[in-house]
Amino acid sequence: MAIEDHGRYRWVVVCMLWVICFFNYADRQAIYSVYPLLKRELHVSDLELGILGSAFMWIYAFSVPLGGYLGDRFRLRCPMMYPMAKRIEKEGTV
Repeated sequence: MAIEDHGRYRWVVVCMLWVICFFNYADRQAIYSVYPLLKRELHVSDLELGILGSAFMWIYAFSVPLGGYLGDRFRLRCPMMYPMAKRIEKEGTV
């Protein structure tokens, strides 16, 4: 592989990871798009919606390091631990 191809490959990987992280983060922000529906259907106040959004993001913020640690810790020993760690991460945000 030529040096130019190797450099291009690195940037392709960086761009791909950026897109994946962007959609992962955008997915976490989707709860805010349903606020009007939640407010109308569940008859909740703006304060309660703020608490809901804050709780959602705080749980996500604390569960991501746990999922990352478990994924890194057991990566080579048990291939099924990474999906389980991601599940723990996502369950914390549901």
